[in-house]
Amino acid sequence: MKALRIVVSVLLYSFLIAGCVSGNRSGLAPGEPPPEFTLKDLSGQKVSLSQFQGKVVLINFWASWCMPCLSELPSMERLYNRLKGEGFVILAIGVDDEWYKLKEFKSKYGLTFPVLVDEGNIVKRQYGLTGVPESFVVARNGRLLMIPDPDSNEPVVRIVGPRNWDSPTAEGRMRAILKEGKP
Repeated sequence: MKALRIVVSVLLYSFLIAGCVSGNRSGLAPGEPPPEFTLKDLSGQKVSLSQFQGKVVLINFWASWCMPCLSELPSMERLYNRLKGEGFVILAIGVDDEWYKLKEFKSKYGLTFPVLVDEGNIVKRQYGLTGVPESFVVARNGRLLMIPDPDSNEPVVRIVGPRNWDSPTAEGRMRAILKEGKP
């Protein structure tokens, strides 16, 4: 009977470890590099995630038809304007959308950070999106961060749903991340 409990415990532990390892294979575990991508911005220029090595990058997936996305992007612009001189970048990736709709939104709200287009939803699939908006934070060392969610304070790698990115809490967390990773 004791041997059976040991075997069951070992098997249970193995299943738990296998679940954690499968998360690493997705490239979306904390401390792992995020999936690399190269997308075109709204002027047709190619932009790669790797070109921002050494900076803190907030990757945000959104769509012009997504009302929660539209409510959070202006707060991202305000955060970007406050932190861009400190090595902070936002890459807003439009998914399931037409170029002209993304351009209209960028112009209407005066977004100055790069807006990229995920034609064919390749990057959307790489990141395993469940919907939009979803965001990820990449540290200066090029690794995904687990951060306290600006709303719930739960530690997360994937921030699901809209956030008020220029709130004192969110801005304070980004400033702390920027300070931690300075060379």
